[in-house]
Amino acid sequence: MTQHSNERAQRYEIVAAIHFRVVREQKWRNGIIQNISTSGVLIRTDEVCPADTNIEMRFGLPVDLPYSRAAEVYCRGVVVRSSRSQVEDEKGFIAATIEQSRLIRASA
Repeated sequence: MTQHSNERAQRYEIVAAIHFRVVREQKWRNGIIQNISTSGVLIRTDEVCPADTNIEMRFGLPVDLPYSRAAEVYCRGVVVRSSRSQVEDEKGFIAATIEQSRLIRASA
């Protein structure tokens, strides 16, 4: 049997705040990153978006170097799946691709 190269990118379990919005909307929504890879991100949030929604995302990267500030990542992607929680007081989730990204320097 031949194995196809459909292997997923390695995921990194992290817990970090993220802000995201639908492209061309003004309102930023809040969420928590559950895991991230080079190709996508899983976000826990109260405000889910339907699949195929283009979104912008911003989140901080911690830096453990003296005299350094955390950098912020800006990226765009597409929601590939989402789900509202069926349990009260539990967040839903969004799984989104990361298609474009760039580092933004943190402000002083």
